[in-house]
Amino acid sequence: MRIGIVTFAESMNYGQRLQNFALEQTLISFGHKPETIMKHSRILTSPKQILLLKLNILLKRGLYNTGRRAISFDRFRRKRMHFSKDIYPNGSFSDYDLVVCGSDQIWNTSNDQLERSFYFAQFIAPEKRIAFSASLGTNDLTPDQLRYVAEKADEMKAVSVRERSSAQLLQPLCRNKIETTIDPVFLLTSSQWLSIAHKPTFVAKGEKYILTYFLGDLPPQTEAYVKRVSEELGLRVIRLHGVIFKEGFSDLGFGVGPEEFVYLMANSALTITDSFHAVAFSCIFQRPLRWFSRMHRSATNIRIENLFSLFSIADWAIGNSEEPAEHFLFCDYESVDEVIERERRHALNYLQNALKGDDDHA
Repeated sequence: MRIGIVTFAESMNYGQRLQNFALEQTLISFGHKPETIMKHSRILTSPKQILLLKLNILLKRGLYNTGRRAISFDRFRRKRMHFSKDIYPNGSFSDYDLVVCGSDQIWNTSNDQLERSFYFAQFIAPEKRIAFSASLGTNDLTPDQLRYVAEKADEMKAVSVRERSSAQLLQPLCRNKIETTIDPVFLLTSSQWLSIAHKPTFVAKGEKYILTYFLGDLPPQTEAYVKRVSEELGLRVIRLHGVIFKEGFSDLGFGVGPEEFVYLMANSALTITDSFHAVAFSCIFQRPLRWFSRMHRSATNIRIENLFSLFSIADWAIGNSEEPAEHFLFCDYESVDEVIERERRHALNYLQNALKGDDDHA
C-alpha cells in the first residue's frame, strides 16, 4: 500500500526526525511504500538553497552551526527518507491508501486550527486515517480541548496514543478503542540504530565524553552540575543544544545531523538532558543518563513521567544537581530490554492490524 505519514517533518529536531525515520522503516519492512507528507517547504529542497546556506556559514559566524545542522538534516532526508512532492494544504493526497498520524506531540492543542486539521489527517477520508503513538504533549487540557481531540480520534479507523495517561483521558469520551503504543524509535533495535550511526569528525575513536542535549533553557543549577561532572570525571562536554557558548563547553555538537546524533547517544559516558527522545535513546543503548525538567514546562513532563514509569528508572535517571560524584555514572537497566521488547511487539501488532483493518482496534 501507499501510505502517507503525518508528523513533524520540517524542524531540525533529532527526536522528531528519527521517530519519523523509524516509522518509515517499519512500514517498509511490512512491504508498504510510505512517504512523509510535507506541510510546508522549510526543509531545504534545492541546490541553490544549500549553496546560500554554505555562503552564510562562511560569512556569518552566528549562522555557522545552524547552517551545518540544516545541511546535515537535509543530507539525511535525501539519503534515508521519503517525502511527498505535494505540500499541504495545496496538494492532492487522495491517492494514498492510508495515512498514519504520528508520532510525537502532533495532537498538542496549542497547534493552530490549520495545523490541527493536518495532524488529524482531515484532508483524507476518515476510513483512511490511523493514529500511531500520537501524543497530546500534556494532560493539562480544558474540557473543550479534550472533547475536540476525542471527536477527531473517533473519526479514525484505529487510534493509539503514546502516553497511557492520555489514553485514560480519551477513552471515556471515545467509541474507538484507544490503544497505547510506544514511541516509534523503540520499533528499531539497538543494532538497527547502530547501522546508521556515524562518528562526528570532532570525536576521537573510543573517546569518552559527556553529552548534553537541552531543548529548553539551561537552568543555572543544571549548568553548574554539568560543569562539576565534567571536572570530576575529567571528560569534555559535547553539547547539542543552542545555549550561548560558555567557557568549558564545546559548541561543535550543535551542527551534527541525525546519524551523528545516534553515534553520540550510543557512545556517551553520560547524557544530561531535558529531552524525551534523548532519554529514549539512552534506554535503547543502555547508557548512563540524567534528566532535568525544563524551566516553566512542568505540564509537558507527563511524557517523560510515563516513560520513567514504564521502565521503572525514575529513582536514578531523574537528575539531582546535588548528586555526589560517586553516583554520576550509576544506571540500572536490568528489566528495560524486556519491557522494550514487549512494547515493541505490542506496537507492531497494533500497527499491522490497523493497516489491514482488524476490527479489534475499532
